[in-house]
Formats: sequence, C-alpha cells, structure tokens
Amino acid sequence: MFNVYGRRRVHINVRGGHLSVRIDRQNFWGRYCLLICFSTVVLGLFSRVFLGAAVRRPHEAVYLFLLFALCLTGYILTFAAGVWGAFGVEEIRTEAGTLRWTRRALNWTRVRDIPLADITEIKAIPSWHRFRNSVEITAGRKRRRVGENLLREEALELAEHLRSASGLGK
Repeated sequence: MFNVYGRRRVHINVRGGHLSVRIDRQNFWGRYCLLICFSTVVLGLFSRVFLGAAVRRPHEAVYLFLLFALCLTGYILTFAAGVWGAFGVEEIRTEAGTLRWTRRALNWTRVRDIPLADITEIKAIPSWHRFRNSVEITAGRKRRRVGENLLREEALELAEHLRSASGLGK
C-alpha cells in the first residue's frame, strides 16, 4: 500500500546483447531542494555580515575576503551536491565493446567511456543502512561507484547485469 523505503529507481533493459540501464533521481529529492534553499539563505546572511564588517573595518577586509572565499567554496560544493541529489540521473549503456556511463543533472552532463576489456571487477557494495548501497566498477587502477543510494536489491541486480554484460560472469 505505502512504500516506506521509496520507489524503485533502477530500470534495466537487455536487447540484442546490449545492456541499457537508467537510474532515476533520488527518492528523497525534497531534502536536497531544502538543502539548496537553506545553504543559499545562509550564504546571503554571511554575505551581509561580511559586507558590514568590511565597511566598518576596511583595514581587515583582506582577512574577511579570505573567510568569505572559504564560505563561498563551501556553498558551491553544497549547491552542487544538492543539485546532483535532487535532479541527478545516471544512464549506463554497453555499445561496441565499451561501457558508457552518463550522469546528468539539469544542464550538466558528464560521460565516461570504460572499455569492457579493461573491467576487472564489478561488485555490489551493500551497507547496513537501507539507502547507502551502490555498485563498484574496477577498471585498471580506478574504482568508480555507480548508483549511489540504491536499494539493496537494486544494487545486487545491477551488479549481476553489469557482470554478465562485461563478460565477467559470477
């Protein structure tokens, strides 16, 4: 009747030996929208405080500017994490001997091509927490985590399909 743990986010399609996977946005995307709004309000309040202090004490403006730059860097990182959590979508496709992993959030897109021959290990990373499961792909010396915050069953199923598509078997 009511799914407490969230909706299913992973959609797997196998046609003609090619794998196509779509991982929808987070189950709790409203929290990330609140994070974006809250961090924007906090940055606005800090900006007001820093501007007032810089006007009252102009000889200390350099130090205030450095502190403001630190706050702005934290805001940018928080904003990016919030945008990815609220609007991020991942797509995985196997085409012509490569695994193409595409991540999209609003107008930001990042594509990674991993040759299937270079993949040495694919494993599900289950966690004690319900939503902290993911799949780890090891190619060469690099490890990449696909599908952050999946359900346990989704991570296991995705890892199994990726292993069979890459030729690693079980």
